[in-house]
Amino acid sequence: MEKRKFPRQICNVDAVLSVAEGDSHHCTIVEYSQGGLQVSFDAAIAGGIINSLRRVTADHSNASISFRQAQQYLRLPVAIVRLTPQGAGLHVPNPDPAVYRVLQHLSVAQAQENKQSTRLASSQPALSERHKKSLMQSACRVLHDFLRQQYAGFCHQLEHELFAAADQQHDTSAQQHFLIATRQFRKDRQRIFASLSQCIIADAMALSKGIYPLAGISAADQSKRASPLELITKDDFEDWLLVRVAISKAELKQRDALIELQVRIDAAFGKRDGQRPPNPFSPAALCNGFFEQIHHLQLPHAQLQVVYAVLQKTLLGELQAFYQQLNQVFIDADILPDIDIAQYLAEQALLNRPESAAEAEESSKATAPPSKSLAAEENVTGTLEKESDTAASAEPPSAYGTVSQLMGLRRQATGETVAASDSDGHHSQATAQQLGQLQESLIRGDVQLVQTGALKELLRQAKGSAQPLSEQEQDAADTIEGLFDSILQSDRINADLRDEFRKLQVPLLRAILQDPELFSAEAHPARQALNYIALLADKGSSNLAANTPAIREAIGGILADKTDGKGFSQSIDRLDQLVGREKRLIERNLQRIRQGCDGQQRLRHANRQIQCELERVLTAPIPQTVISLLENGWRDLMRLSYLREGMSSRSWEITLQVIEQLAANRDSTRLTSMEKPLNEADLLLLVERGLSKIPEGQLSHRELVAQVRQMLDTDPNDISIGTYQAPLGAEPSLQDRLDALPDGGLSLQRWIKRARGLKVSQWFELSHGQLQEKLVQLAWTADDHSHYVFANHQGTQKLELPLERVATLLRDGNLVLLSDAALPAVEQGFDALVQKVYDKLAFDSCHDPLTGFLTRKEFCRTLAQTVAGANEETERFSLIFIDIMQFKVINNTCGYEAGDRFLSTLAQRLRSFLKQGSLVGRMGADQFAILLQEDAETLGYSSARELKGVVEEKRFEYEEHSFVIKTALALVGLNRSNHKVMELLRAVESATSLSKKTGYKDVQVVRPGDQRLEALDEVMAWVTRINRALDNDNLKLRCQKIAPINGSARTLAHYEVLLTVLDEHGEDSPPAEFIKFAEEYNRMAAVDRWVIEHVLQWMYDHLDELHLFGGFSVNLSGHSMNDETFLDFIFDALVRYPVPRNKLVFEITETTAVTNLDDAADFIKEMRSIGCRFSLDDFGVGQSSYSYLKRLPVDFIKIDGAFVRDINTNDVDYALVKSITEMGHYLKKKVIAEYVSSEAILNTVTHIGVDYAQGYQFGMPVMLDQLDLRSNPRF
Repeated sequence: MEKRKFPRQICNVDAVLSVAEGDSHHCTIVEYSQGGLQVSFDAAIAGGIINSLRRVTADHSNASISFRQAQQYLRLPVAIVRLTPQGAGLHVPNPDPAVYRVLQHLSVAQAQENKQSTRLASSQPALSERHKKSLMQSACRVLHDFLRQQYAGFCHQLEHELFAAADQQHDTSAQQHFLIATRQFRKDRQRIFASLSQCIIADAMALSKGIYPLAGISAADQSKRASPLELITKDDFEDWLLVRVAISKAELKQRDALIELQVRIDAAFGKRDGQRPPNPFSPAALCNGFFEQIHHLQLPHAQLQVVYAVLQKTLLGELQAFYQQLNQVFIDADILPDIDIAQYLAEQALLNRPESAAEAEESSKATAPPSKSLAAEENVTGTLEKESDTAASAEPPSAYGTVSQLMGLRRQATGETVAASDSDGHHSQATAQQLGQLQESLIRGDVQLVQTGALKELLRQAKGSAQPLSEQEQDAADTIEGLFDSILQSDRINADLRDEFRKLQVPLLRAILQDPELFSAEAHPARQALNYIALLADKGSSNLAANTPAIREAIGGILADKTDGKGFSQSIDRLDQLVGREKRLIERNLQRIRQGCDGQQRLRHANRQIQCELERVLTAPIPQTVISLLENGWRDLMRLSYLREGMSSRSWEITLQVIEQLAANRDSTRLTSMEKPLNEADLLLLVERGLSKIPEGQLSHRELVAQVRQMLDTDPNDISIGTYQAPLGAEPSLQDRLDALPDGGLSLQRWIKRARGLKVSQWFELSHGQLQEKLVQLAWTADDHSHYVFANHQGTQKLELPLERVATLLRDGNLVLLSDAALPAVEQGFDALVQKVYDKLAFDSCHDPLTGFLTRKEFCRTLAQTVAGANEETERFSLIFIDIMQFKVINNTCGYEAGDRFLSTLAQRLRSFLKQGSLVGRMGADQFAILLQEDAETLGYSSARELKGVVEEKRFEYEEHSFVIKTALALVGLNRSNHKVMELLRAVESATSLSKKTGYKDVQVVRPGDQRLEALDEVMAWVTRINRALDNDNLKLRCQKIAPINGSARTLAHYEVLLTVLDEHGEDSPPAEFIKFAEEYNRMAAVDRWVIEHVLQWMYDHLDELHLFGGFSVNLSGHSMNDETFLDFIFDALVRYPVPRNKLVFEITETTAVTNLDDAADFIKEMRSIGCRFSLDDFGVGQSSYSYLKRLPVDFIKIDGAFVRDINTNDVDYALVKSITEMGHYLKKKVIAEYVSSEAILNTVTHIGVDYAQGYQFGMPVMLDQLDLRSNPRF
C-alpha cells in the first residue's frame, strides 16, 4: 500500500545536481512526485559522487537541480535527504504544482517518443536469432574496419600533438608529463585498439541476444560497477566532464544519423514490451569505451585534454561516414529500408503538439516559470523567432529596388546629377513611344545594342538633347544594361544568339518604366520570358538547334509588340512546351548519371561485402577446387544474389554456406559449428543450380560440378590445398587510398572534412578537370564520400573524382562553391549586378575620385595589414612620403580646375613609374604616400630618387602659365618587426620638413635610432602587464546598449561587452593600447576566454532576468578564431554555465573574417549550429565586403563608426551607410550603426532604415556588475 503523501511517477530525465560548495554532478531523474525526486548517477562514477556528497557536508539543504524542458533550462531548489549506492533522494522544500506538470510533460513526451519508435519497430517483421546474429556481425565488421582505419591516424596525430604540447611547456617537469604520455600510448596502442574493439563488439553481440549492457561498459565489467569506487576528486570530475563534452559534441553533429540508426536498432533488436535497446555504436559507447581502455594510464588532465582533442579531430570527426555505413548494413538487411527520418521527426512533433486550445494553455502553464523557485531560461530559438517574425512582416527589398537604390547612392556620392522624375505622365508616355520606335529600328537592323552603355545612349538620342533622362529612366536603363551584361558574362548563352538576346533590353526598359514592380513579382511575364529564353539558348543544350528558330521568333514577337506588353506573355505561351522539354531532358540526364553511379556504388558494396565474408570464412588453407569454383563463377553468383535479393535473403545465405561447407573439407569440428550443414547430395545440387544462373567462365559449369563431385568423393587428406587470395585489380578502400598519400592524408584532413560536407545539387566553379565547362554541379556522392561525380549544366558530361582529389581541388582554390549558380538567369544576373554596383560604391569610398589612389584612411589600413602579413625573414618595405610644393600656387593662380588637372597629370606620372600593384595613397591635398616592396637602404632609396626625378622633370603647363614642380621626399624602411607602422608613417611625414630645409635636393631617410622616432623599449613591460592583468583579474567589463530603432515593440536591446583595464592604482585606463599589445604578443585568445568566462558567469547568476534583453555581444579576436581548442572551450563553458545560447552574439571584425574566409565561415556555422549568433563588426572598410558577406552566415552587420560619425555632413559616408543597409536587408541581415552620439545622427540612421543603433545617445557604458535589466527601459 502506498503510504507517501504524493504518488510517485516514473521518468528518465537528464539533469545536473549542484551543491552549495559549487560542485555539479550529472544525474538522471528516475522518479518524481510533488514533494520530491529520486536521482541516479552514471554507474562509472556513482560511488565517487556518493562518497563526495557524504564527505563535503552533512547539510545539503542548499542544493539545486537543473534539467531541460524543450529548449528551456529549469532550475529547482532542493534538499538532499537520502543517499543510496547509486543515487540520492531529494526533497522539494516548497512544492509547486507547476514543477510536477513540467516533469509530467517530459514523461508524456518521452512515452510518445517510445510509442512512435515502437510503432515503427512493430511494422518490421521479427528477425530470427540467426538473422539477428548475422546482422550484428556485419555491423561489428563495419565498426572494426572503421576503428582500424581511423586508429592509425589518431595515434599518428596524437603523438604529433603531444610532442607539440611538450615544446610549449616552460619547464622540464611539465614537458616530461607529455613525453611520458607519448611513450605510454606508443607502448599500449595495439592493446588499447584491440580492447576497445572487443569491448564494443561484446556489448553489441550481447544486445543481439537480448542482453542490454551499458554503452561503453562491457558485460563482463558490469558487476564491478555495482560497488562504490574510491572518492572522486576534482580532477576525476573534470576528466569525466571532458568525456561528456566530447560525447555531446559528436551527438549534436550526428543527430539525424543517430536517430535513424536507433530506430533501426529498435526494429531489429527491440523487445516487444517496448523496452528500447541502447545503440552499442553511439558516441557515448565509443568515448566511454575509449576512456575505460586508457584509464589505467592515469593520464593527468592536461594530457587527457590533448588526447580527447585529437580524438574529436580524427575518429569522432569521421563518424558521419561510419553511421552511413551502419545504416546501409541495416538497409541491406531490409530493416526499415524506406524510413524517412525527416518525416519521422515531423510525426514526433505532431504527437507532442497539444490537440486542443485547453491542452495548449495547460502546456504553456507547465513550461512557464511557475514561481521564483523555478527559474526558466528563454529557449535557444525564442529571441530568434521573435526577431524573425518581425523580419518576415517586412519583406526584404526587391533586387531591382536594391540596385536602383545603390545606383542612386553612387550618383549622389560622385556628385552626378540627373533630371527629376516627371510625375504628370506626359513624358512617360512620350518615352514609351520613343522606345517603341527603337524596337522597330531593332527589327529592321538599323541600330545595334552590342556595346555597353548603348541602351542609355540610344534612349538619349531618341529623346533629344532638349529632354535629359529622368532619374527613373536613368536608373532603369542602368539596371537593365547591368542585368544583361551580368547574364551574358556567365557565358551560358550561345554566341549566335547573344546579339538577339541583347535586343530585349528595349522592350524590357519600356515595360519596367510602365511597371516599376516588374521584377518584384516572380511570375511576371517579362521576367519569365527572359528566364525561358536564357534557358533554351544555353550553349550546352542538346536541343539548341531545334530551339534557335523558336527563340528568334519569340524575340521578334516581343519587339513587334509596342502597346500593351502582351509580347512577353505570348512568348511564354510559345516557349512553355520547349522549356518543359528542356527541363525534363536535363533532369533525365542527371537521373541517368545518378542511377549509373548508384549501380556502381552497389557493385562496390557487393564486392566489398563478398570479400569481407570470404576473408571471414576462408581463414585457413582450403581445397583448390573451392578456389577454382570462386574464380570461375561462384563469386559472380554471390554478387548477383547480393544485388538482386540483399544480405538477408536465403539466396545469399546459401551461396555463402556452400563455400563455407566446401572449404571445411568435411572437417567434423568445423561442420559441427555450422547451424545446419547440408548433406553432400544437396550440396552438389545447390552448386549445379547456382552455376546455371550465371554465364560460364574459363571452365564450363559441367567441369566445375565434376570437380566438386570428385572432391566430395576423395579422401580429405588427398585433396590439393591452396590459399584464397583476393582477385587482382580489386578497388582499394578509401582508407587505403588515404594511407597511400605522402603523409597519410594528414595535410588534407581539414579539406577532406570540408569535402564531406558538400551537398548534391550544389554548384561549383571548376578550374581543372576533363569537363569542357567551368560551371559544374555536384550530381552524386558515394555514401561513404569516397567518390564524387560532377556534371555540366545540361547533365550531358560527367567527371568522377575521388575524395582526396576533391579535397586537393578545394585546398588549391580550383573548386569553388557558388551560392547562386542554380538560380534562373534573371536572379543570377541581379545578384551579380548587386555585387558589381556595391563593389563600385565600396571602391569609391576607399579611393580618391580625382587620382584613383587610396584615401588616407584606406592607405593606413592597407599599409598596416600588408606589413603585418609579410614574411619577417625576407620581405622588406620602403615607405615614401611626397609633399608637392607648388600645388597651392597652381590653385591660387589658375583656379581649382587647373589644380585638378595637375593632380590627374601627377597621378599618370606616378603610375607610369611604379610597378603594378604598388600601394599609393593621397594623404592630403598635395601629399602622397607610396609603399614599395624594396629594401630602403638599397633599391628603396634608388627608387625614391628616381621617383623625385620623374615628378619634377617636366613643367606643368596650363594655358599661358608654366610651373616648375618641386617635391619634398622622405623615406623609411620597415618590415614585419616594426609594430608601430602608423608612428613610422607620421615620422616620415614629418621628415619632409627637413627636406624643405635642405632645398628639396635630396631624399630624407628616417632610420632606427633617429631622434625623430620613438623608442620601442616598453614592449616587454607590456607583455608583463598583460599577464599580470589576466592573473590578478585587473580587468573589468562594461556594457553599452545596442538599441532597436526600427523593429517592433517586441524587439529587445542587446549590450556589447567592452573591456576596461585597471592600472597599477586600480583606476580605469583606456583598453586600446592593452588590446593592441595583447594581439601583437599572442595573448588576445587568453583575454577573449577571460571575457567569455565572466560574461557566462554573470548570465548564469541572473537567469531570471535574461528574458528581458536580446543578449550580450562579445568581441572575438582573430587569435581565438584560429585557435583549434576554442570551440572545445565554448562547449565546455556552456556545459558549466547552461545559459540560453541565443543570448550569445559573437562579434568579429570584417578584417579578421576575410583573412581566412573559408575557416571563418566554418567557425561561424559550427557556433551557429549550437544556437549562438554572430555579428560582423567594422563593416564597410573592405573593398569587397558584399562578396564576403554572402559567404559569412552572420546575423548582424555593424557599420564601421567612421562612416556614421560624420553622416550628416559627408555625402560619401551617407551613401555608404545607406548602401550597406540596403545590402544587409537584401541579404536578410540586421544592421547596426555605431557611434550614434546625437539626436541628429539617430534621426538620420533611423530614416535610412538601420535596425539598431549604439552610441552615447543612449547613455554611457555601465559596469557589467551594475547592469540592472529590470529597471533598464528598452529604448
